[in-house]
Amino acid sequence: MKALKYIGRYERELRLRAKSGGAAGEAAREHLTAFIRECGALSKNSAFLAFSKTVGFDAFLDRLDGVFDDGGLPDGDTLAARLCREGLSAEEAVFLRESLIFALLRNAAGAASADDEAQLKKAIFSFFTLRSVDFALLRERCCRADRIFSREKAGIYPLMDPETKDAYLRNLCAVAKKQKRGADGLARSLTERADREHTHVGFYLGLDRAHVRTGKALIAAGYLISLLCAAVIGVFTGCAPAALLCALPLTEVFGTLMRSAASMRVRPSFTARMDPDRLPACRRRTAIAVCAVLSRREDIGALERRFTTLYLSQRDCDPTVVLLGDLPPAEKAREKEDAALIESYRSLIDRLGDVGGRFVLAVRGRKFSPTQNGFIGRERKRGAILALTEFITCGTDEFLLLYGAKESLRQCAYLLLLDEDTHFPFGALLPAVAAAEHPLNRPFLDEKDRRVRRGYAMFAFPCAPSVEAASESVFARDRCGFGGVPAYHGPFGDFYGDLFGRGVFCGKGLADVRVYDALLRGRFPAERVLSHDIAEGFVLRVKTLTDTVLTDAFPRTEESYLRRAHRWIRGDVQNLIFVFGKNRLRKNGRTDRLAAYALLDNVRRALFPAAVLLGFLLSVFLPGRAGAVSAAVLVFCVAFPDLLRAAAALVSGFFRAAKGQSPGEAAGRAAFSLRRAFLSVCRVGAEGVNAADAVARALFRMLISKKKLLEWTTASAAE
Repeated sequence: MKALKYIGRYERELRLRAKSGGAAGEAAREHLTAFIRECGALSKNSAFLAFSKTVGFDAFLDRLDGVFDDGGLPDGDTLAARLCREGLSAEEAVFLRESLIFALLRNAAGAASADDEAQLKKAIFSFFTLRSVDFALLRERCCRADRIFSREKAGIYPLMDPETKDAYLRNLCAVAKKQKRGADGLARSLTERADREHTHVGFYLGLDRAHVRTGKALIAAGYLISLLCAAVIGVFTGCAPAALLCALPLTEVFGTLMRSAASMRVRPSFTARMDPDRLPACRRRTAIAVCAVLSRREDIGALERRFTTLYLSQRDCDPTVVLLGDLPPAEKAREKEDAALIESYRSLIDRLGDVGGRFVLAVRGRKFSPTQNGFIGRERKRGAILALTEFITCGTDEFLLLYGAKESLRQCAYLLLLDEDTHFPFGALLPAVAAAEHPLNRPFLDEKDRRVRRGYAMFAFPCAPSVEAASESVFARDRCGFGGVPAYHGPFGDFYGDLFGRGVFCGKGLADVRVYDALLRGRFPAERVLSHDIAEGFVLRVKTLTDTVLTDAFPRTEESYLRRAHRWIRGDVQNLIFVFGKNRLRKNGRTDRLAAYALLDNVRRALFPAAVLLGFLLSVFLPGRAGAVSAAVLVFCVAFPDLLRAAAALVSGFFRAAKGQSPGEAAGRAAFSLRRAFLSVCRVGAEGVNAADAVARALFRMLISKKKLLEWTTASAAE
């Protein structure tokens, strides 16, 4: 059966019924409208439509008709008992909900065409009853492949969450179709193989398959098309320098297009999870480290409320919240103000203890830094985190003060790393721990290269500006839009994670404490690494949990924004030591090409504003029309991301209007994007000078002076 044709027919029958009104009443017509919307959703479900074309789909529908009570859906126990008579194949279990909806749609359309009010009402009522059916329980009771997987000796499958079990069955069907075998027989043979090899059956289902060839092709295409367009500009203008000026800026345009193509072609990677409710208490315990530089602050009450909220919002993980602080840089190891400063934070921990949770203040003493020619916390944030992981794993205490519930830290299996201005979503920690506990995600180490060979030791989170940060100033609103995260967002795409199976770490994430300490202690050269996150991520192997989005602060002024960009660019340039020389990151004894590309690509993006500014300045001296064409191309490169957003908003509004729906705020979003494009072009001078200065300073310090390599200003101090 070709379900798409029949869904369209059923939808037309129901729409005619909804327009005609009749004895159904207003409430029933609203329910009928919801039923019609389900038709549209079903017609877009490509996986179900493919299932409907299989040989056994008609027979399955006939079986479902026998399950109904006079065209209506029975209660849950009766439904399970009737489905269990013959059992369900893996594919039938995966698409059980969609198949039941399709059968109800068919019954409703037949009743509507026959003007049978009673049957129509029964079908509509059954559709809404379907929402209360526990399909996970139905799968466990009726699916033959599910029961086979549940008998594995490793005992992992019964402890997984329902979404992961559903993904296992979907992949089982895909592998069975590829091998032209029955899904039940394949499930049995894979389970027997896993039992013989004393492992988990999930390793044979290909859930963690990457799209490396697609990723390489997209990256190569982006650069090749950029060079081709630059060559076309050179030929068109008859001026080779014009092509050179446009080459690097064009890579940003086509890089953006290739990332968009990747998000459309490749689905966000699935993250396997254990059932959070079945995790033992000893594996839930997590330390939450908030990294900060201690300072005199009048808003200590706000910090107290934030720590209280952080603890209460993640109580299901039994967390220990750590304020991981360094003293401000100074010319001496101890300053007169240090004692009073530390005492103010010690009293904060005392007040937080009254909440009933576990809180710790960890303060390091200053050490002399030759590169900074002063006293700072050793290796800044990276050194502070390693000092904490060393205490958790070995009990070694190098802190000036470790105050509070420090005994509970030794029992923590995971460490959540946050910045002072990062907001973590309510209850999001336990699902992250459940992902880290799944065997497909557990890290396996490569002792030779001192890196994670398979699995993940770091789970990162996407980050977006908060609504409060976006509304603090006109500048913040122009740069980051309205901020926040949509209430009903789905998983976001992650370019590196979806295509290459390894994400990029940006400083906020959940780490396996013992693996973090074992692989990173003494790994990087001393006093040379400013931005350590991305390099650590390629050593630990990162999985980006795209279904959880953190919100962060954003600079209020252009000056603070440029200061932050300056230190980020310096950090990216200094990371070139991991691409060239003896410190380069390795995989299987050779240079890790993906890590090298990611680090070099960061430098390319850092050079983009400077390259555009240089192009504008030199285009004045180009002969003929070459200067005007080059300047126009550079303006387009700067404005392109916002122009793309404006075009997407207008196209979305047009299609909504064509369907008779409200276009929403399409025009407003497009106008806002165009305004941002104009402002981006206006600011390219300041950003170009800032980027050029950061690159020049970083190279001078790395190659000549060897000084101020750890120069860093916190976000709060930059404001």
